[in-house]
Amino acid sequence: MRSLVLYLSSLFFVVFIACNPIQELRRSVNPVSELNSIPRDAFVYALPRTVISVEIEYEKIVGKQGPFYDLRFKYLGLEEGLKEDFTSWSMNNIKFSSYQEIDPEEYYVVSGIVSSNFLSLSKSGLVLSVESGAFGEGINKFDPFVEDEVFFTDLSVERNVEVLTDTASKMVFVDTAFIRVPYVEMKSRFKTLDEKAEEAANFIIKIRKRRFKLLSGQYDVFPEGVALEYAVKELTKLENEYLALFVGKTVRYKYTKSFELVPKPGSAEQSFPLFYFSETAGLQSLSNPVGRQLKLNVKSLGATLALEPYQLSGDSLSSGELIYRVPEVTEITISEEDKLLFKQKLLVYQLGLLMRLPENFYLNDDN
Repeated sequence: MRSLVLYLSSLFFVVFIACNPIQELRRSVNPVSELNSIPRDAFVYALPRTVISVEIEYEKIVGKQGPFYDLRFKYLGLEEGLKEDFTSWSMNNIKFSSYQEIDPEEYYVVSGIVSSNFLSLSKSGLVLSVESGAFGEGINKFDPFVEDEVFFTDLSVERNVEVLTDTASKMVFVDTAFIRVPYVEMKSRFKTLDEKAEEAANFIIKIRKRRFKLLSGQYDVFPEGVALEYAVKELTKLENEYLALFVGKTVRYKYTKSFELVPKPGSAEQSFPLFYFSETAGLQSLSNPVGRQLKLNVKSLGATLALEPYQLSGDSLSSGELIYRVPEVTEITISEEDKLLFKQKLLVYQLGLLMRLPENFYLNDDN
């Protein structure tokens, strides 16, 4: 009798479990595009996509001939110097980076219980919660350049106008006769280029003498340490400014330009034209093809080919499977026409495969 009771009890328990196995633990996972509304108790997540960021560092080099170029040998004995004005452009560096953001085409809604294992997927980057990531399709705006012109302001330490004193005379009628009366006449005139060049050359020589006396300790009050170093540095800086009046001046303007690109899924190799670059015109937009074109190429290396038989297809999505993304290994290159400038490998999520995580994997936090 006791054995019969135990048998019937066990049979009732098995039947009860079979009829109500894990209904409370089941969940549904659906693309957000398939739902009319999102349940209040649902959890929304998205798959990641990779954004490529490229920063180009380049500079404009402007050379100006000095106003006293033709007099450089006469007053300073110099033969070198810029013969003419010039402007040139050059690229200095390419900085490359990437980050993951939410893919707006891959939102999923999870209804039911989601265990803490979901957080491990999020931390590893296979999925993203809705509060992480950012939207953006790329930055490719060319801002106008704002720069200072190259000026030569220190043409002389003296005034440009010279006052001349001259003695003149005029006839004055006194009593019964005219007599000549002298007087002082002051006139002003602009100095010639030759005179201003001579003054600038004399000032350069004076600076060199002052610096020599500082370094040789010929002054009664002698600066030491940092004070001496600073004084010599400023005198050298001032001398170079005045020397530029004879030999010319070269100024460099540094610029940076950033681009953000989002590779599209479904293509094993993609090309993104960036801009045109000319040594005489600098960076030019794609609408103004001046110079050589720079482009970025994204090429899949086939690291996920072994997973293709197991990838997710539209008709194989069951209600409880969590979807995640396995990124593809790609090769990123930046080239200027046929010249390779940059090469690096990168994981790109949207070029990878969609995989499914079995529903029972998430039924227990210990899995």
